[in-house]
Amino acid sequence: MKSKKINSDSSEKNLKTVSGRVTTLYYSSAGFSAGRIVAQDGESIPFAGSIMVAEGDMVKLNGYWENHLKYGNQFHTVSFEFELPINNEGLELYLANNPRIKGIGPVKAKIISNKFGQHFEKVLLKHPELLAKHAKVKLDIILKFQAEWQHTKTLNSALTWLSAFGLTFKQISTLVEKFGNSVISIMKNNPYVGPRPFERGDRVWGAHGVSPYLGGGAGGRAGTVVQRLDLRRP
Repeated sequence: MKSKKINSDSSEKNLKTVSGRVTTLYYSSAGFSAGRIVAQDGESIPFAGSIMVAEGDMVKLNGYWENHLKYGNQFHTVSFEFELPINNEGLELYLANNPRIKGIGPVKAKIISNKFGQHFEKVLLKHPELLAKHAKVKLDIILKFQAEWQHTKTLNSALTWLSAFGLTFKQISTLVEKFGNSVISIMKNNPYVGPRPFERGDRVWGAHGVSPYLGGGAGGRAGTVVQRLDLRRP
């Protein structure tokens, strides 16, 4: 392992960022995870923090280096982002249903997601005029959305991922407010965090590669593992 300068200053201006794939987990729960990520250059980086991730996740960790009395030099993680490819269906539903985004309905949301897909964020941030042109909306609308996207930057992967399940904006906001970016790992491990919260049920989860049959709860479902939330549609 490459040597790292130990930095125990957790002030925001001194936060560092490391990225990679989670290859080892020593412990993981809704409130804390510890393990290792392997960066693109092959470096193995030990980390620990109040997040929830799973082995195989591509993540960007924000934090600082500290010398733990028991575990030695490790990256203390204070926040993180998933480095997920944008899901076209999730992006479309997010654009169409987010009440903070005015002037982009279902038709224009579909045009944007189909046209730009994985390149959406890059185009939005660097060439917003292209989005306005293809969706046939005023540039001011796209610029307001650009500001909203930047405001929620660290949560955008989770927001669009959840949108693909057909949840309302209120349901998504409840989950993200409660779990932050950890919501993705929590939902993959236990889709039924509420009292059967989603009208489409098992068919939705299966279509997204998430199995609802993970043990625990009635019928083999993990409905009691994570704190239950009332996500029923208003």
